[in-house]
Amino acid sequence: MKKIGATEQASLTNHNPEPNHRRSSTESTALATPLFIYCSSFVSFSGWLHIFLGCHWIAD
Repeated sequence: MKKIGATEQASLTNHNPEPNHRRSSTESTALATPLFIYCSSFVSFSGWLHIFLGCHWIAD
């Protein structure tokens, strides 16, 4: 059996497994931003369209 030094043994026994890699908030934001802008602009347009038509319908 191979002899291991005290510091090598300590580093082997104290080794923690690497945590799973999770995306940072900036990566997630960068990926979600175009979709969010697309969806919010569509909702805003349809919302403004309903408000515009409703106001003009009442005004006439």
